[in-house]
Amino acid sequence: MDGNSLPVAELPPTESQEPRASPAQPRASTDSTPASAEVASKIRDAILRGRIALGAPITERWISEQYAVSRTTARDVLQLLVSERYLERHPYRSANVRTFNEQDMRDNLDARMLLESEAARACGTAGPEEIRRLQDAIAAYCAALDVEDTLAATAAHRELHTAIVGLTGNSALARFESELMLDASLFLDVINVRRADVLKMRTEHVRLTGALLAGDTELAERLVRGHLSMVTIAAETLTD
Repeated sequence: MDGNSLPVAELPPTESQEPRASPAQPRASTDSTPASAEVASKIRDAILRGRIALGAPITERWISEQYAVSRTTARDVLQLLVSERYLERHPYRSANVRTFNEQDMRDNLDARMLLESEAARACGTAGPEEIRRLQDAIAAYCAALDVEDTLAATAAHRELHTAIVGLTGNSALARFESELMLDASLFLDVINVRRADVLKMRTEHVRLTGALLAGDTELAERLVRGHLSMVTIAAETLTD
């Protein structure tokens, strides 16, 4: 990676000329109305597939006009995408699609490597509550992948890795992992869309979770390092 931001698909839009996002299947959200969840889903899909450029401004006016919704709904859409870390908002400015550079991604993945490796070493002494959480998390992740629910899979993936770190029994470390996963949502989702290999992703996580639940610390740590090394290599292609 050369340290530059991720390449954009097009110039950022202006209020008078903003990107048109192709429709995507709506995905439910517990924190939004059906209308705002549907519009957010379409914008999210357009970002992941490069139809809306990284760094592009996304305004309430554009959302309202593009998707024929009220400004109130448009405001809800912005808030939802900001909360998911797809957009970032600055005072007195429109929201923008987030961008990532080499150091952003490397710092995030290096921090996760430390936390998840520690969890692998601790898996043999994990308590029953932490084990049940991990079992529930891998089941939810697989279920979301099986029905091709991208938004649910993203949330389940975050919970799965948070549950992995939860095996340490340290709630502060688990909260830190959850924040790292949330902050990485956009670039991880871009990687997953580009890989387009749901079966491989499912298999990797099932195998890793199996080693953790079995208390096989050596195998679990090896799989953690292998998985995150693969993600790091995939992240490097985003800045080529």
